[in-house]
Amino acid sequence: MVAVIATVALYLGIAGAKLVIRPRDFHFPELPFLLGLSGVLTLLVLYLTTAWTLSGRSYGAHVMGIRILGRRGRRVRAPVALARAVLYVVFPIGLLWCLVNRRQHSLQDVLLRTSVVYDWMPHLPEVALPPVSSEDEAR
Repeated sequence: MVAVIATVALYLGIAGAKLVIRPRDFHFPELPFLLGLSGVLTLLVLYLTTAWTLSGRSYGAHVMGIRILGRRGRRVRAPVALARAVLYVVFPIGLLWCLVNRRQHSLQDVLLRTSVVYDWMPHLPEVALPPVSSEDEAR
C-alpha cells in the first residue's frame, strides 16, 4: 500500500508540474502500463528493504506485531533484506510455503535463512539514566 501511495503521489507531482509549466496545453500524462507496474514494484522493493534493514518490520508488520530476523536472531542486513524483498515481490506465492513447512517458514525464509517472529513491543533505544543518589532515595 505504501508503494502504491508513493507512486500516485509521484504521478500527481509530475502532473502538477506540467500544469504549472503549461496550463493551456495541460493533459494528464499517459503512463505505459508496464512502466507504471515496474515503478510500483521498484518502490515496493525499496520500501521493504529499507524497513527490514532499519527496524526489521514494515508498517504492516508493525500492525500485525511481527518482525523479520536474520540468522542469529539479529536485524537483517541490507543485502539479505534486498534479496528477501525481491523474492517477495517477484515470487509472492512463496509465502504460502509456510502452510506446509514444519517451522512455518516461507520459501523466502528458507532460502535466505530469515525468520518471522511475534514481537508486539517496539524496541526502544537504551537510555543511560543518571545514577541515583542517597538523597533521591530518601524522598
